[in-house]
Amino acid sequence: MTPTQRSFLIALTAFATLAVGQPSQAETIGEGYSATTEQPAQYGYRAFTVPDFPRICRDAPPAARIEFAKTRMTLQVGDSFSLADLPSATAFDDDGAVAESVPLNIVRTSGHHLLEPDWSAKNKKWLVVAPGEVQITVDGACRRHEKLRASLTIVIPSPASNETSTTPAITETSRQ
Repeated sequence: MTPTQRSFLIALTAFATLAVGQPSQAETIGEGYSATTEQPAQYGYRAFTVPDFPRICRDAPPAARIEFAKTRMTLQVGDSFSLADLPSATAFDDDGAVAESVPLNIVRTSGHHLLEPDWSAKNKKWLVVAPGEVQITVDGACRRHEKLRASLTIVIPSPASNETSTTPAITETSRQ
């Protein structure tokens, strides 16, 4: 092994050691479409197919900004939820009119260790496993919408006792 190869291997090992167990990067957890004037946003694990994506982006309306209906929601340890339970996101054009069905990515930007996927559930649910805060953003999925971004905070309080709720309830806090 040459000195250059050895240095590279040491640097790679150090980087891998630091990265393991520290999922701090943004992770796309779903896709969907922004709200229309008739219905709330539609979210799911996958919403776009590769062959259809160029057409979806070409046909998507222009949008200037995007907003969640609520910017905070509270869940309890032991609750499960699907992406469809997230507050609706609405896109707006330059004139403030609703830009209907803008393609979106749903991204978890922090709190990776607080939620675990439950892929056994038909609708790909997420299980809340620890207290803390999770940051979720919706971003424009198409190149011309790439600057669109809205943030949501999921608050998971510490349980008052060791019991977990048997009936998960999602509560939302209105925008401030």
